[in-house]
Amino acid sequence: MSYFRSFIAGLAAIAAVSVYAKPPVVSQTAPEYAKMFEYSRELLSRKPVRDFLREVFREELQVDPKTAALFNFTETSIKEVSESQFMLLLEKNPGLWDELDEYLAKMPSVDPKDPSQNAERKIWRDKFRKLIQDNGVKESFQKLNNPLEAHVLETAPGQAAYLNRKLYVNHEITKAGVRKPADDLKQVVRSFIGSTENRLIMNFFDFDLMDVADDLVALAGKGKEIRVGIDANVAEARPEVAAVRDRLRTGGVFVHEVDSVGLNHQKMIATDWDIPGKGRVLLSSGNLTQSCIGPEGDLVQMTPRPSFSVPNANHMITLDSDLLSQLVNHELTKTIDPKFQLRGSQYPMSGAYKLFGPTGKDGKPTYMIITFTPGGGLKSVNHNMIARVVRETDGPVHMAQFAFSSDSVQEALLERAARETAKAGRFEFKAVADTSFSVQPWSGFLKMSGLELQKEGDTKHYAELAESPWRKTLGEKQLDELRKNIRIAPPEYGTHHIKANGEALEATGKLHHKMLISGDAAIMGTSFNFSTGAETNQEQLVVFVDREMADDGRSIVESLAVKSERSVYEETVRRNTKSEFRVVDDPDVDRPVKRAPANAKAKPGKNSGKCAPAVVDMVKAANGTFVRP
Repeated sequence: MSYFRSFIAGLAAIAAVSVYAKPPVVSQTAPEYAKMFEYSRELLSRKPVRDFLREVFREELQVDPKTAALFNFTETSIKEVSESQFMLLLEKNPGLWDELDEYLAKMPSVDPKDPSQNAERKIWRDKFRKLIQDNGVKESFQKLNNPLEAHVLETAPGQAAYLNRKLYVNHEITKAGVRKPADDLKQVVRSFIGSTENRLIMNFFDFDLMDVADDLVALAGKGKEIRVGIDANVAEARPEVAAVRDRLRTGGVFVHEVDSVGLNHQKMIATDWDIPGKGRVLLSSGNLTQSCIGPEGDLVQMTPRPSFSVPNANHMITLDSDLLSQLVNHELTKTIDPKFQLRGSQYPMSGAYKLFGPTGKDGKPTYMIITFTPGGGLKSVNHNMIARVVRETDGPVHMAQFAFSSDSVQEALLERAARETAKAGRFEFKAVADTSFSVQPWSGFLKMSGLELQKEGDTKHYAELAESPWRKTLGEKQLDELRKNIRIAPPEYGTHHIKANGEALEATGKLHHKMLISGDAAIMGTSFNFSTGAETNQEQLVVFVDREMADDGRSIVESLAVKSERSVYEETVRRNTKSEFRVVDDPDVDRPVKRAPANAKAKPGKNSGKCAPAVVDMVKAANGTFVRP
């Protein structure tokens, strides 16, 4: 079965609003995923092993060109055996595990140029070929060529893979006419950390909250195993982050300064994956900084504090799940643990994982699909996951985005607009964007509004795109409606100045969500800005198929939109009048800095070079805090 024929057969993985995937029929005893994740880390972190598996399964990775063309898939084959496909082989062949232990003991390294290994390589080629001879395994293997036909992490019959999903938002929202006050995200993190019984692993781009650091040190003092990752360049650029790093290390916490090829941009924590029934995961759109999740915003020390000192608009999700906690630990171990500390192309290609939750209030099954970069979504999260969510769902689309530049997502939205217009006469779309980033030359929202930033000599101005595909698709009347529905952030999210005791102070708030809601699918709890550059970052991207979560996401967007004073189009008119044309690099795209090659392994705690200017601009502090991506 070809890549896309299997995609069509499995379309219910994330299909139209009315289509729900049925929970899988699983074995009486769920697989030992912790052991399988360990095998995956040990083997797929070795490039010669990945090359070997690609050769063994070359036929199964082929893509049928005729059907591929229907879905804008230009490759002739999947690039390599994905981690989720390897996990499938392990799951279906538990008798192989003892032999894998023997293999790892005998061949701690694999050298394809070593002739003494040829006999062993042939033995293992034959063994792996036998694993896929069963037609059911082969078909399942090929289905995983599609990242939305995600590999299901199984549970015992009748059990959900995650429970107690909770959403927290640090600004007021209104849902069904009921106002919900802002949540204190810093307190959510501290409570989550405080519930740890044995182990904790976490990875964040930026971390300047000393009281959170103290919580981690307290756990370490009780003999708990704590591992923390932070971006190496941020630790170098910001003294506040360096102080947190030093506090953690002197307090017995293992800290790895992640020397990412892109940005170490993940925002997640896992705890107690080794205690049955105690595993938990926290997923965040915001960093562990005062600007991102401190409820007081930048001017935390000021009394009285002005109303515009607010944190960046963010959300968090917590879940109780042994399986998800094991998966997140597995992923972060590849980044943080001294045995691995992978960079760039050292990460194996991965598809995605699916976990089923409890039945929703509407009586339908709920589930989540999660992937991680680098390497996730078959090495193209924007095209293979986000754009697919847009293409394969129906109804209104809602977005709240910090930085949006992905051409793949823009193209999918344009196709969706054409389809919805032909079907229903209009494209229902509403978005709220970070004000500064929404008017940058790379902004997808600027292009959707039919605009561009033009430069003539030393002068700049916003102008109509001469050949706007959105005008061509929608016509003038609908383009005008679309423009009105693409909003900038409410006025509290911006840069504000104040004088206190003769000192000039600055408070900056950003709209920092990274979400898209369409039908019952909600991309939430993710660190991934919709940009091409994010593919090389350390990121998590999560898709919930859950009507209640989707309704919550729409409420977040609607609540921000109703407080917005202008559309992106109206903001460009204002900036033309005021001659305000400050151009800012996409934080996930342009990083003009020399870094080590992608296949060069970083030493613990070392940087490859100076902080990128784009990153420095974002992390330079006014009163110790500013905006971070």
